[in-house]
Amino acid sequence: NDMGFHHDDIPLSTGLLTPVTTVLSLVGWALLLVVAFLLRQRWPLLWLAVLFFLVGHSMESTIIPLEMVYEHRNYLPATMACLALAYLIVVPAARSGRVGVGYPLAGVVTVLSLLLFVRVQTWSDEVQLGRLNLMHHPESARANHLYANALLKKIHTAAQGAPVDGERRETLLLARH
Repeated sequence: NDMGFHHDDIPLSTGLLTPVTTVLSLVGWALLLVVAFLLRQRWPLLWLAVLFFLVGHSMESTIIPLEMVYEHRNYLPATMACLALAYLIVVPAARSGRVGVGYPLAGVVTVLSLLLFVRVQTWSDEVQLGRLNLMHHPESARANHLYANALLKKIHTAAQGAPVDGERRETLLLARH
């Protein structure tokens, strides 16, 4: 259920063990921070990537109540992690003198391009986008609102002056709220 851009239905953490993923996440980040610190001389880019990610997110975390999940907050902090990952893939292959470093990179670009194509197809149809968001987040008020609005627009466009089924229109209007 991670797909979609409405995350207003995720369970909020109300304590270290509620849900248990809170403590698991804290332990995981603490371990990663310790490992990156211990390996900072050998792999400084790992240390930089972890610090950059955590500092980037701490700058986004304020006393101002923001959206709990909003993907754009990951873009800048994740750039250094992507750079570190690319370094781990490209540099060892280049040092070994192996030809063909471009093949895996071309494969990654191809897969990402295909995924982008699929995503564009979804986003180009407002009803399909709303339906998929609702499928992935059925308890999200925003996903329900988006889908209901898309269906209402479709009904109004399709009707073109013809009377719209009153019960269906009322159901969709109520789903928006």
